[in-house]
Amino acid sequence: MDQFINSLPRTVIAIGAIIIGFFLMRLNDPPVTVCDLQMNLFRESQKKFLYSASDLGKPSMAKEAYEICKGDNSPGGCFEYFENLKKLTVDLTNIPEQCAAKAAEEPQIQTWVQRSLKLMVQMAWGERAPASYVQKNGWFDASDISLFCDLKRSAIRIFGNDVYSQWREEILMSVPDYEKIGREQAWQKSLVSTPCDHYR
Repeated sequence: MDQFINSLPRTVIAIGAIIIGFFLMRLNDPPVTVCDLQMNLFRESQKKFLYSASDLGKPSMAKEAYEICKGDNSPGGCFEYFENLKKLTVDLTNIPEQCAAKAAEEPQIQTWVQRSLKLMVQMAWGERAPASYVQKNGWFDASDISLFCDLKRSAIRIFGNDVYSQWREEILMSVPDYEKIGREQAWQKSLVSTPCDHYR
């Protein structure tokens, strides 16, 4: 092999080395795709909410606003969190359909869409099962329910209906009194049964 390489003209060896180097560089640094660009735009738009301070090891604004909302469980305590979630759903809608799989790989998206759906269902439910399905919205007004529906649509669009259905069942099972009243009543009395076609 060494003898064969030594018999080749230096120009051929140089060109071969350049080609090999080029392929190695492409392997280590693959070309940027349209979906890569879309995700970069998403991250830039969400840098103050989902990604804020994450590179410094501090909680993101999402984490801080979530904790305030969860602890307060009121329109005032959840205002900032819900406003940022509205922007998140808009940014998720702006990701093209063909880039949904790329978006699904983003840990921050899965974490905060799933966590927010669960929080909203639990807050509307309260500390015990609502007396009837009429009370299933808790203190939520139409804009809050619309936000829940937008999050649900984003979850289905990005992660697929099967994943959303799994999350939904896990969320249902997490509400107080679930085992006492059973799935059917829990479904009827929880936010997950909201007819989202009415909230577009």
